[in-house]
Amino acid sequence: MDSIVQDAVVAYRAELCARRAKADPEVTPAVLEKWTSRAKLAEKWAVLPGEEEIDSAVVIECNSRLTP
Repeated sequence: MDSIVQDAVVAYRAELCARRAKADPEVTPAVLEKWTSRAKLAEKWAVLPGEEEIDSAVVIECNSRLTP
């Protein structure tokens, strides 16, 4: 896949992941303060329905978007 397209897909999916994570009722500002908590959230929400594997680039970008 072309790198420009791949970057756009990762950015889109990371934004979707971050929005889904922030909408999680269990997420509090304290959870978002810790890198490890954000990483777990990113791993949870980076996977789209029907997928089995986690895209590490999406997880990393999602985590950065969750940073307060």
